[in-house]
Amino acid sequence: MSNMSNKKSFRFQSDLTALIWCIAAGAVCFAAHILVCESTGLSPAVSGLIFISAYLAVVGAVSFIVLRYRKTNGACEEQLSSNANAIRDLLQQANMPIMLTDGHGKIIWYNDELAVDFEIGLSAIGTDMHSFCPVTESQLIEATVAYNSGSTGNEVVDASAALMTIKGRRYRANCYRVRTQIKNRDDIRDFYMTLFNDITDLHNAHDLLERSAPAVAYVVADNLEELAQYTRASYREEANRVEQVLKEWTQSVRGTIREYDRDKYIILFAREMLDKCVENKFAILDRVREIKIGEGDDSMPVTVSMGISVARPSFEGDVALDLGTTAKEAADALDMALQRGGDQVAVKTDSGLEFYGGRTKSMPKRTRVRARVIAGKLGALITKSTRVLIMGHKNPDFDSVGACVGIARLCMYYGVECKIITDRSNQNFKRCTEKLLGLDEYENVFVDGASAIDLITPSTLLVIVDANNFSIIEAPEIAANAKTIYVIDHHRQTATLPDTVVSPPYIDPAASSACELISEILEQALPVGTIHAEEANVMLSGIMVDTKNFTRTTSTRTFSAALYLRGEGANSEIARTFFNEEFGDYVAEAKFGSDVKIYRKRIAITKSDGTDSPADRVAAAKSADKLLTIRGVDASFAMVRIGNAISISARSNGKINVQLILEQLHGGGHFDVAGAQLADSSMEQAAIMLKEAIDNYLDNQ
Repeated sequence: MSNMSNKKSFRFQSDLTALIWCIAAGAVCFAAHILVCESTGLSPAVSGLIFISAYLAVVGAVSFIVLRYRKTNGACEEQLSSNANAIRDLLQQANMPIMLTDGHGKIIWYNDELAVDFEIGLSAIGTDMHSFCPVTESQLIEATVAYNSGSTGNEVVDASAALMTIKGRRYRANCYRVRTQIKNRDDIRDFYMTLFNDITDLHNAHDLLERSAPAVAYVVADNLEELAQYTRASYREEANRVEQVLKEWTQSVRGTIREYDRDKYIILFAREMLDKCVENKFAILDRVREIKIGEGDDSMPVTVSMGISVARPSFEGDVALDLGTTAKEAADALDMALQRGGDQVAVKTDSGLEFYGGRTKSMPKRTRVRARVIAGKLGALITKSTRVLIMGHKNPDFDSVGACVGIARLCMYYGVECKIITDRSNQNFKRCTEKLLGLDEYENVFVDGASAIDLITPSTLLVIVDANNFSIIEAPEIAANAKTIYVIDHHRQTATLPDTVVSPPYIDPAASSACELISEILEQALPVGTIHAEEANVMLSGIMVDTKNFTRTTSTRTFSAALYLRGEGANSEIARTFFNEEFGDYVAEAKFGSDVKIYRKRIAITKSDGTDSPADRVAAAKSADKLLTIRGVDASFAMVRIGNAISISARSNGKINVQLILEQLHGGGHFDVAGAQLADSSMEQAAIMLKEAIDNYLDNQ
């Protein structure tokens, strides 16, 4: 009906125009006839005949033009109408679902393919598209643009919004805005055409390729030799049993295993089997732990560590991960697992490393040979540098300060300028360095982070001690600008270190303290009598604070380091005076005793509102230590408010890995000594989060 009315309107307008032209031509001819008769004397009959002929010629020309234009325009209209019908028929016959919506989710047209595939029937005009499509037209357009270009304007949009599953099939929807002017009206209206591309087969192929991608696992029995030293027994029989268990596990994941060195293996298997291992928390660790060296009460479990990475296929522009790179990532993951204490699996993912296991206490693995190698390596780094900057963690304890002092002594021995970056207002620093600052050599050694930033040059070496988490070191901005960094620490490594860190770092969670590690280095690198007694006292206090006066986390190496420091002039009575409390600290510690709860029959939790003083953190640590003396308590947690954050100190008697618990709260530390800080959290919220982390740990043991 609309086309007919348009045609009639056009014909009326063209006829009216022709009539006007004819009338105008007649008027002109009549006027010319009168003028010719008067001026020339020509008879009216002859003159009229001439001008009537001219008028008829004009009328004939106008009629011809009108008819020709009408015919041409009619043909164009018919062609346009035919093209529209052809486009509509093409969309109707397309082999993919297509629909047209009004911008508010209402369907105004769809083809037969959509009706059949989405099972919406033949009367869905005016119904809501969200009955089968989960997103709006605007979201579909943004996702379409994101899929093609990666962003819309300045905002990056997730292209996955255009991916959807409908009636068991996988589709990628592409939506386009169609702007149309309404005929006979000035209105402009937007419609939205959505095309659903069936990618089910491609999706299944993608999934199959991902599931069958090769996973590389490096496996090492990490404590066989150490256990044999403790039990004075041969370990080859147990090593063979470990190999048999690993072979059985490899068969269960349909992989292949090869021993590339003594008690070291490489295993290849498919990605889909890795997902199953993650689901059962790598139960292979428990199976290996059932193998013990020794007999009776002297028996000790064998443990293994794994590093795993998966080759990544290339899809839609992703960077593929070849097998060589995958193997290197797996080896790096294994190093991380070993540095964290062993008995665990480190899995490399796109977002970083994920850890499983780590529930047994690490065995000491250091030897004098390794200490000598580290001493030589560190000495070479120092002598190649024009200046050495040394720092520990924020809120330094005696171990952090003592470790810095030990490295400073090594630099002084090699004749290289050194600076220790620390907070000189910290009470622990003041207590243990009071006499040290009286030495001429230490007059200008201690600086703050703001002053040290100007000391960095390309040839500056930064040594970080008693920390491997760069977010808690004294001056993170210094580490961000240093070109060469060396790390010495006894805490479990929780993240990949920056590329500027010299590899491998000296991280040994089996050590009692950073001062113990550095004492061994100094013993190998310095002549006897080189260390001042004041320096030896500070380092001895570092060992004492982390071992609770040699009552926890000690080994023969710990006592050997203390003996070395004693020979260099350290006095345990003087070092003990560093621990004397201020009255305010004593009061702060007493506040924790008024609110203690026993959780799950073996964990003590206490809390205090604190006084917004850094001393509250020390009081929390002491309270956690004290709670551990309660009979039946295997772990203790002390929470205190410091500013807008809740600080948590955790201790364990060796039966519970508090480090794994607080890692869930973005903390870290040691197997039996750990800490965390929850920013912008109330005490009640922190208590709930802590209990959830404890539950998760205990329920997955």
